[in-house]
Amino acid sequence: MSDIPHLPALRLGRPYESLDKIEVKDHRTGEVRALVSQVNGGILKRDFTKLTAARASLKKFTVAELLALSAKAGELFLNGTLPFGDRGHTQSPAEYIATLSGTSGLPHVMVKRNMTKLHYALTHLGEVLNGLSRGLDFSIIDRGYGEQFGTKLSFFPTCSALGLVMPSNSPAVNSLWLPAIALKTPVVISPARRSRGRPTG
Repeated sequence: MSDIPHLPALRLGRPYESLDKIEVKDHRTGEVRALVSQVNGGILKRDFTKLTAARASLKKFTVAELLALSAKAGELFLNGTLPFGDRGHTQSPAEYIATLSGTSGLPHVMVKRNMTKLHYALTHLGEVLNGLSRGLDFSIIDRGYGEQFGTKLSFFPTCSALGLVMPSNSPAVNSLWLPAIALKTPVVISPARRSRGRPTG
């Protein structure tokens, strides 16, 4: 096992190791704490042609099943020791806090607070969806149509995927994309150049 963890890019749910990697360094000592694989524009274009298959994979689940998976991911994120990259490393919540603080400069208390916010978002995603959809019955999302409040309703996506560039200096905003998975919408995330990684499910 290498001493330095490697965080692969995830392409359609599969790990990908690039030739060129970014070094994530401790902001005080300059020590390399992790290597992060990159995905270039050509690879993205190739993957964009497969977004229909990615959405089909999500459509196999009901909204209720995706909410349950999200809640489980939230518990593991806050309390579990998780795989950290693809070279046999693991990371406990305490190690995550120390690593993110060391590589971003954020105080430990702020990292812990952001972890709690992400946990809450993942474990209360049903409430979030309820607010976003104004109380839409989740079975209508599953079927694409139905009747509620005495009105015939339909639900359909207006895009193939949700694309985001996530900042490294405000980890709490990393919860903004979470409802997309429960709505069966693939997500394309580009971390900002100095972003740090931790598995969330």
